[in-house]
Amino acid sequence: FMVKFSWNKHFFSNTYTIAENAEERGHLKGNNIFSSTSEATFMGNDYKFVSEHWYNQNAKVYKAGQTEPLARINFNGFTSKAEIIYNGKIYQLKFLNLWQSRWEISKNEEPIITSKKSSLSGGEANIHEEYAELLLIALYTSNYFYSIGFMIIIIVVVIIISS
Repeated sequence: FMVKFSWNKHFFSNTYTIAENAEERGHLKGNNIFSSTSEATFMGNDYKFVSEHWYNQNAKVYKAGQTEPLARINFNGFTSKAEIIYNGKIYQLKFLNLWQSRWEISKNEEPIITSKKSSLSGGEANIHEEYAELLLIALYTSNYFYSIGFMIIIIVVVIIISS
């Protein structure tokens, strides 16, 4: 059945608070560009996101107590797309607008999760309960792209100021 999830994060924070039907269900400490690991607690489980390189081109997701990854995330450079291999199935995450405020996860071109941005720092989505962990993975993935975008803006500003 469908469940309504929402998430929120403060502007200068990289920690998401995740709620199900307005009841807090977990946290995700989002990655920053220089960190190789992130941690999350979601629906009573602990998760660890481990990037394979310092620039986070690929990442693995581990559930506490497991040695094999629950999922793998393959970032597609600067195209704002990623491939997520979760429970042996391949999903795609892509942004739906230029501002990267809405994203979608699909499997075989069929949308599984579509985010609805409700503010600059949060969003919501109606999800089949079986895909709840995929939402957590999507938040980590979208935060990666936000971090890259923010870093590019800073570099451009520094170049303009120094000229």
